[in-house]
Amino acid sequence: MPGSLKRIAASAAVFGASLGVAWADEATPVVDINYDPATRGLTIAFEARALPDKASLKLPDWLAWSDTNDNQSLHLVGTLPDLEDATATMGASPRGAFLFGGLHWMSDIAGLSGTDIRVTTPAPFKAIATGNRVSETNGADFYSGIFRQDQDWSSTDLFFGPYDILKSQVETSQGPVELRTYFKEDEAKLSQDYLAAVRTYLADYSEQIGPYPNDGFAVVSAPIPVGYAFDGLTYVSEQILNHPYMLGRSLAHEVLHNWWGSGVRINYGAGNWAEGITTYQADYALAEAQGADAAKAMRRTWLASLTSLSKEQDQPLRTFRAADHNSSQAVGYGKSAMVFHALRNDLGEDVFNQSLRVFWKDQNGKRASWGDLQSAFEATSERDLGAFFEQWLERPGLPKITLKHASAETSDNGYLVTIDLEQSNEPFSLRLPLVIETVAGEVETTVFLDGPTQTFSITTSERPTAVSVDPDFNALRALIDGELPVAIREVLGAKDVVLLTNDVSADRQDAFLANLFSNPDKVSRLGADQSVPDTAAIVVIGTRDRVLASREGYFDSQSLKSNFEGDADVWVELDDQERPWLFATSEDLGALPDRVATLRYYGGRSYVSYPKEGRATAGRWPVTDSPLRIEFD
Repeated sequence: MPGSLKRIAASAAVFGASLGVAWADEATPVVDINYDPATRGLTIAFEARALPDKASLKLPDWLAWSDTNDNQSLHLVGTLPDLEDATATMGASPRGAFLFGGLHWMSDIAGLSGTDIRVTTPAPFKAIATGNRVSETNGADFYSGIFRQDQDWSSTDLFFGPYDILKSQVETSQGPVELRTYFKEDEAKLSQDYLAAVRTYLADYSEQIGPYPNDGFAVVSAPIPVGYAFDGLTYVSEQILNHPYMLGRSLAHEVLHNWWGSGVRINYGAGNWAEGITTYQADYALAEAQGADAAKAMRRTWLASLTSLSKEQDQPLRTFRAADHNSSQAVGYGKSAMVFHALRNDLGEDVFNQSLRVFWKDQNGKRASWGDLQSAFEATSERDLGAFFEQWLERPGLPKITLKHASAETSDNGYLVTIDLEQSNEPFSLRLPLVIETVAGEVETTVFLDGPTQTFSITTSERPTAVSVDPDFNALRALIDGELPVAIREVLGAKDVVLLTNDVSADRQDAFLANLFSNPDKVSRLGADQSVPDTAAIVVIGTRDRVLASREGYFDSQSLKSNFEGDADVWVELDDQERPWLFATSEDLGALPDRVATLRYYGGRSYVSYPKEGRATAGRWPVTDSPLRIEFD
């Protein structure tokens, strides 16, 4: 055992612990876990009612038996890999260490299910584990905390770092819930904003759904580029803690997972429903709170992502387990959220919300499936929803709607609008919103389309001037040509790319491309005065004057749709060959690589403008000539 860990154990004895194993009560053993950040060493000591045969206990490769084992307890030692060699489940650096599910093998030891664990580490490091905190001691030269595990050992996760802990609390119907941030010294200024945001989200979701299922909630800074939700905490990359979107949609999403995914766990064998409802109740609800335009933009972004999937990528929603690439995220998050949107539109908001409260009450603490969700919605609505769920869960693809014909004529009751709709693939059944523009204003109605072709007639009292099919993207359908403005993702996902620049150093080009593309090697580089060959996409970077000068050779200078005034600006356009161009400008070229590092979060947008301080502005170019709108003479 390393000497520093012996010192930690000796210090821990001051508050009633030792490197040996303590028993909290007759039924609850405490497993001691000690971490030494200087060596990245971890020791684990435990007792069991019946000590296992060491030869029969299968340990992970990174752990080994210690020479200090005796007849009463067992001791193991291991070393976490440096971050440069980190695996998906463990890694360590001076800025933090993590171990995801690294104690799963303890499930095979009799007498350990449901035990407490004590994690200890020398100052200035602090330790946190999943599970409810039982106690903690913050000594002069060590930190130690005991955490109660309610699940099997595969759900136990450990985190260490040189953290300052800031505390707050929120009052809920079940009593106070303690909130914490585990941030490093250079991040501490963000703690109050995070605590305030978590207070709001926990209070709102407790009222909407049901009691918060954990004793506390913590936001923990991570040294790796992740945003993970665990029982009672979220582990967030230090690289994005100060980004405005983290305090908004992303943090709300992680908090809500304490209900959907943690409180009610996922029966993965029957599909992952939790990401969709979490996206809908967190991300989409915040967009709705911003206004109708923001909500519409999010729905269109989801539909655009789904429409762009290849046949191989577009899998049935039932098969979604976790987001491992953009295509699975489009289905598991976006399509799933639109299914819940369709349910709310069909059943009404009151029935929708009550159904989720019933689902929470019935399934909290259990593993639930899509079938359990369906049962909750059917019980509350008193409707058979089997066909609805079967269609959206089992079938890949989306309905593709075409407005074939529309006419308006006078009638005995005013005016009669007739439209012909067509589905170009095997028919789906869906509700389609229609908007009829009249000289006196808009008339909104809904039709039910379930065949390959159908004709609908609507009467208006005032003279109609135009009709639009689903202009606000409320229906779960594929978007068609003319509804999709060019988006940043078309450049990010292009197979081959050309970079044009003449005022950016090679080092800055390297940093820019590394932050923009997962595979920078696919990019070839040309000077701004060289001719652009046939290629999939083009990127132009530099100061604003230089970039606009390069653009003029390929675009009508008057066609730029926005006059950007940001500290850095990025936008995309299509040339006359339908090739996407991405333009990135800043007068501070040294800051440009860091700016574009966030572009993957704006893949569905056409432009992003970054101010020197505050939130970026992003959006899509408007569609002014939709093929699902017909004007009447």
